[in-house]
Amino acid sequence: MKVLPIAKGLPAPGEYLAIVRGLMRQSGTSRAGSSVRVLPWGTSGVGEDPQPDAGSRPRRIRQLGVRAVASAFAAAFLVILSFVIPGPANASQWAFCGSGSESTWQPGFGRWFIQNDAWSGGHGPQKICAHSYHSWTAWSNQRGTAVETFPDSQRVYGPATNRKQDPYSSFRRIVSHFAVTMPKGRGLSAEAAYDVWWGNGWDTKLELMIWVNTVNRSLDGSRFLGRARIYGQTFGVYEYPGGKNDPPEFVFKLNHNESKGTVHILSAARWLVHRHYMSPHLGLTAIPFGFEIAGTGGRTLPFTLRNLSIITKGGTG
Repeated sequence: MKVLPIAKGLPAPGEYLAIVRGLMRQSGTSRAGSSVRVLPWGTSGVGEDPQPDAGSRPRRIRQLGVRAVASAFAAAFLVILSFVIPGPANASQWAFCGSGSESTWQPGFGRWFIQNDAWSGGHGPQKICAHSYHSWTAWSNQRGTAVETFPDSQRVYGPATNRKQDPYSSFRRIVSHFAVTMPKGRGLSAEAAYDVWWGNGWDTKLELMIWVNTVNRSLDGSRFLGRARIYGQTFGVYEYPGGKNDPPEFVFKLNHNESKGTVHILSAARWLVHRHYMSPHLGLTAIPFGFEIAGTGGRTLPFTLRNLSIITKGGTG
């Protein structure tokens, strides 16, 4: 379930235009939507039928029969495609669409990024379409039991913005507001979550996840550390110790599901610092929020972010 955010190897902001254009060429999409145009049936350039008479009627019937068969075949083909390729029927309504495993958009070329992030080698098809960093839908079709994808928006800090990295101790507040729509269906295994990265420069030292809406997701292999009471809400806290090449991961799992709410990210980090699980000298690198998707029952399901904001006080913003 390790997800490496794009901020882990983030180029300077000025380099992102070339990267996004390259990803768009790979996925066949642009900010205006799909670059593929499909002409409607009946625009093949064939002229009008002659006026009906006794000799032309059988020919006209044959033409109509061919067109009917062609139309039926086209309709059946589109139905099949709808099960194979996830995504909206009209991509032009979105500012960005991408179906590549690392399709990425930097809206406004600021500090926010949107990524499809189908990072597992065994993932199924997935497409993300966005109006902005705080409004998008990902259509995903997965059959796994462990996390396959993490479509997300992320706010980046420190070296990812060519600025000095601010340590935990310099922040007075990190709060986020979110609103999501989690799909329903047999075989669904996913959660809506924050995935906060702390480290020294590009060297990530700790991953802090906050699960706010969880469906059939397991925490097997983790160690239960206790319960955290944060602004009136209760979270179970779990630890994955990490390994040689992986930082430790801490999961704060809300004891109920929310489709919208407020999360006090700095308070969760403070819980870890006060219990000596986290150093106060670690710097903030990125705060992604999205859906970790393991399975959708082999069907294409929509995962929607309806609103997102992150507010910080202290540091350099």
